[in-house]
Amino acid sequence: MIKTGRAGLGRKAGHDLTIEATRWSGEVVAAVSDPGRSSVHVSVETGSLEVREATGGLKPLSDTDRAEIKRTLEDKALLHVAEEHPTITFRSTGVAGTPQSFEITGDLTIKGRTHPVAVHGKGNGGNLMRG
Repeated sequence: MIKTGRAGLGRKAGHDLTIEATRWSGEVVAAVSDPGRSSVHVSVETGSLEVREATGGLKPLSDTDRAEIKRTLEDKALLHVAEEHPTITFRSTGVAGTPQSFEITGDLTIKGRTHPVAVHGKGNGGNLMRG
């Protein structure tokens, strides 16, 4: 799930979005006794992003708005890259913390460009939640 926010002049009119990657795969290797040996790899199909929720804004999000956002994601945000860059990937470079509170650092690659990112998370029993 990807959550967006609003800023600038359009913040009152626009929506905060929750976008779901509907086609993805991933692998987690969790070494609880030695978190540094853990690893995460996730691959998302670029064309699988769908708007699931919209909050805020001057009016509720319509089906037409959803279709326009989907077109914007495909045409502008991802610049027709599905053919050239069909996936968005994250590959961890480090894991630290405990199963209850951890940080995963790694490389996020979108449209062939890679940037370092950090993901903070929490575990609750056997279920992991992104924080």
